[in-house]
Amino acid sequence: DKIYHQGDRANHLYIITGGLISLVEFQPGNKIGIVFEERGRGQIFGCASFMKPRIHTLTAMCVEDAEILVIETDKFLDLFERDTDVGYKFLKKVNRIYFGLLNKLVRQQLHEMKIPVIITTVPK
Repeated sequence: DKIYHQGDRANHLYIITGGLISLVEFQPGNKIGIVFEERGRGQIFGCASFMKPRIHTLTAMCVEDAEILVIETDKFLDLFERDTDVGYKFLKKVNRIYFGLLNKLVRQQLHEMKIPVIITTVPK
């Protein structure tokens, strides 16, 4: 089951209380996507709802039966305005998630660049 699709409006934060979720990118026209990350119990996803333009950049899919707590982002933002310390701590955690994903992608790109490529030519 899909929780949300890439390109959908992002208005909620999701907390996994059980099960496993994959975050997948689909290129236009492709039915097979690239799994960026899997998240499990105690982890969050849907952080795009905190960043403009508030559009999901990945598709969230259940890998196995899952229980998910869904929270409206606007309610979180109201709480953060009332208690900036809570907002700071939460957004610090969100930043860790995004920088972790960025570092993972950079490492993957560097690994791909190290793979030798054999180029052959046909003699004339």
